[in-house]
This record gives sequence, structure tokens and C-alpha cells, in this order.
Amino acid sequence: MKVLFLDFEVFRYDWLVVIADLHTKEYIEIVNDVPRLEAFYTSHRDYVWVGYNIKGYDQYILKGLLQGYSAWDISNWIVALGLDGWRFSRDINFVPLNIYDVQFERSKSLKWYEASMGHSIVESGVDFDLDRKLTEDEIATTLKYCRNDVNEGIRVFMLTKDDFTAHCQLLSMFHIPLKDIRKTKVQLSAQILGATDRDFDVAKRKADEFDIDLPPTLVLNKYRKAADWYMDWSNRSYGKSFDMLVAGCNCQFGWGGLHGALEKYDAGGRFLIFDVASLYPSLMVEYDLLSRYARPEHYRQIRDMRLKYKAEGNPLEAPLKIVLNGSYGASKDRNNPMYDPRQANRVCVYGQLLLLDLIEKMEGLGLIYNINTDGVMIKLNSEEAERKAIAVTEEWQKRTRLKLDTKVLDRVAQRDVNTYAMRQTNGKLKLKGAYCKKTTPLSNELAVIQKAVVSCLLDGVPVEKTIRGDKCLMDFQMIKRATGNHPTLILDGKDLDMKTIRVFASKDGGELYKRHRNGNIARVEGMPQSVAMLNEDITDMAPPDWLDLDWYIREAERRVESFRYRIK
Repeated sequence: MKVLFLDFEVFRYDWLVVIADLHTKEYIEIVNDVPRLEAFYTSHRDYVWVGYNIKGYDQYILKGLLQGYSAWDISNWIVALGLDGWRFSRDINFVPLNIYDVQFERSKSLKWYEASMGHSIVESGVDFDLDRKLTEDEIATTLKYCRNDVNEGIRVFMLTKDDFTAHCQLLSMFHIPLKDIRKTKVQLSAQILGATDRDFDVAKRKADEFDIDLPPTLVLNKYRKAADWYMDWSNRSYGKSFDMLVAGCNCQFGWGGLHGALEKYDAGGRFLIFDVASLYPSLMVEYDLLSRYARPEHYRQIRDMRLKYKAEGNPLEAPLKIVLNGSYGASKDRNNPMYDPRQANRVCVYGQLLLLDLIEKMEGLGLIYNINTDGVMIKLNSEEAERKAIAVTEEWQKRTRLKLDTKVLDRVAQRDVNTYAMRQTNGKLKLKGAYCKKTTPLSNELAVIQKAVVSCLLDGVPVEKTIRGDKCLMDFQMIKRATGNHPTLILDGKDLDMKTIRVFASKDGGELYKRHRNGNIARVEGMPQSVAMLNEDITDMAPPDWLDLDWYIREAERRVESFRYRIK
């Protein structure tokens, strides 16, 4: 499959685009030349055109130019007026284009990811609101800036290429035309499963959304109250929920996943995690809970094929997983032809109650310290208790037709149900929550604190040792963005013209503020009293003398303190 990556820059009287051919490694630069753009488009119509926010912006600039519209008018429509590009003109929607967007989080700009990777986020310096044509120097500067954005977008694309590959495999496996590569996973799931009716009546489909029943395999005694709650019609509202103490964990039951945990729990020893394998897809297959507007025989075939591929280590299991997991989301999406809120609610209720069924049978065999949507974590009392627990799981699996995966841990540090650091006996870490979750190139803030907290919690390493021993400046970075409500950042009393900045705790920096649209000024939350801004490339930089290591140490210690132990 041939792929292009592009980025447009649009001014009042000028526009330009940089296009990179990922196969030939060539760059094409086009400035104010519609005939050349049209010729390039015509010769590359069968390519996949990739971009960062191409769905929301670049595709409409390209299509509009080909249809004779002003790039500035379209850009202003989308950016300044905040209107959808497809509403600008019906004409532009008839220009065929195979597009794939690498903007996975709408709240994050390309600049944010560039900062996360440690790259330069210095702006071009050319004002996009200039009321005149650009000079030759300004065009050259903007082309250089645009090419850099293309290269950065390609880096994001390569770091997330598995997702693109799985998307393409879906098209190939199910003979879907290339033009549909623009669709989301949930949309493709509906198409693959035969749910194609887009003219459905939402009100009609919502009419029975709370027509709930209980799993026919359910066996509850001590915690029967939970099942009775769902059978009470007065509780059938999304605003209703109830709390119940389950095996020492305070759990909330409602219309989502089940969660409960012992707070501030820290211990070593032998722990078992029992996770239901593919809980929601398995419930849909075994209990006929798939959307009633999809074809269940297709879903079962895909589930069975995925399990076979997964066991073989075949990479084709990835696109099948997309279809399986996307189906639940589709049943809750009123814009999707698979929309079926009754089935979605039944999936939630069945999942919560069958997991509660398992917990009820395990209670008394050990300390249950974490309950989540699809699993339970327990520290067993003895080897005999472990044998009994295994027997419980075998009976439960046979009765419910659901499969459990088991992992063994030797160390647990848990603040609450959503924040913990755990270590498996094979050395792999299980991390959850902002304080513990491992950073990645595309999600890289305060990595030094994350490493310090996890090392301290699991291995007793003093946070100061980890922080003072870290020689990579990028591990200390914090990234801040101006937002719609707070469009201006202020550092050391000066308004910044950048929307995204990289800052560090500094011994001699300034205070960081933000200005609301109404003019009110407030400190940016979570920031040190004194910060320094550094927007250049820092990938090879070591921590400078001005870096306030003491602030990072205090912050790491504060986070560790939030895990203060209750049980030894």
C-alpha cells in the first residue's frame, strides 16, 4: 500500500503544502500552484493520504483548492469559526480521497507530541494573520517549518504503525474498499458485522434499553442483593447506582464496570490475578448479547479465529481484536448502525454479576484487594487455599462458559482501585494511574518521578537516589498547552505567543500563569513556583545546573506518601 504524508499551511493570500512519499522518500513542495496540486492529486489518487488532523483540516483544504475555493476561506471556516469542514460546500465532499488520521487524541496537538519526544517546538515566527502576501524569505521559512511538521507527523505515524497495519489488514481480510480506511474502528466493526442501516429510529431502539434480565448461569447467595437491585425497575436509570461492601472492598454497582479495592494496601508475598479473557466479546458470544442489528454468526467466527491466531502468535489477531472490542462501543453509539443500548446494558450487568459470582465463591480463601471490570486480585492464605481457589475457578469457568487468565505477583503497592504498582514473578510490572503508569515517547512527562515512585514502592529505592542519578533532561519535562478557555500562557509576567511549551522546575525561573477568555488570570495548576521554558530539541541534553532537583524529589515523595501503608 502506497502512503503519502502531507501538511498544509494557509495564510490570507498564500498557501503551501509539503507532501512526503514514504516509499520513495521524496518531498514535494507546492506553493500557490493549483494546477500542479491537481496534477499531483490525479497521479496519486489511489494512495493513502496520511496527516495529523487530516480528517478535520487538511483534506478540506486540498479538496477545496481542487474545486476552486479559497484556502483561506476554508481555513477560516474551520479554525476561526469552529465549523465542520464538510459543511463548507457540498462540492468538496465529492472529491475522492483515501485518508488516514494519526491524531488519536483530539485534545493533543502535533506540537504536544513533538514536545513529548523531546524535539524542538519552536514556532516558525511567520504570523498566520498577515494581511499581505508572504515574502520569499517568509515562504522559505514556512516551507522549512512545514517540512519539519511533516517529519514529526511521520514519527508519530511510525510509533503507532501497528494501528495502521491492523486497519489495513481489516480492509484486506473482509474485502472492504480502500476508501473506507477513513472510518473508525467502531464504524468498521459495524460494516464487517453486516450492520449497514443508517436510517434507523434512535427512539425506537432506546424503547427497551432497560429491559434487563439476569445471566442464566448466575449463582449468587450472600451478594444476591446486587442482582435484586438490577431487577428493581426504579433503579433502571443511568443516574442510579449503589455501593456494597464485597469481600472487604467497597464496590459500586451501576451501568458500567465493577470496581473496588482496598485503599493504601502494600504487601509482598504470593498473589494471584484472575482476569476474564475478552470479557465483553465473550459475553456477547456465549449469552447472545451482540447488537441485534449485527450478524452473530460472523462475530463468533471472528472471535474463534482471533483466539486461534493469538495462540499461534499470528499478527493477524490484532485486526480481529479491533472488531471484537469495537462492537461493544458501537452498541452504545447512537450514530452507529449497531446502536443497541439494551444489549450494551445487558453486557454490563452480566459482566458485573458474573464477576461477583466468582468473588463470592473465593471469599474466605484469602485477602481480595482489587476488583475491576474483568478480574479479581487476591492474596491467598495458604497452598491449600490456592488449590481451592483453582477449583473454584474451574467450576466457574465451566458453568459460565467464560475463560480466566491467571497471573502470579510477588509485590503490590496500591493507593486505590485506579492507582497501583505491582510486580509479577516473571519481573513484568503491572502499572496503573498517573502516578505509576509507564511513560512512552508519545506520553512523556515527568518520567523521572514515575520511575522514582515505582522504584521506591516496589524495591525501596529512595526517590532522591533515582532522581539525582537520572542524566536525561527529557525525563524532567512538563508540557503545557493554551486551551480554548485559556488561550494565553504567561511566564514571568510576559504573554507567550506559543500555544505549546515545555517547562522545567528551575532554581531561578518565573511563575507560569494562564489567562481566561474573560481576562482573569490564574496560576497553572500542578506547576512548581519557579519554572524555566526550553522549547529547543533536548533529546541529548543532560540536566543543567539551574534544574531544581529538590522540587522533583519533594513531588515524588508526596506521591509515594499518598500510598501510605495500611496493611503490612
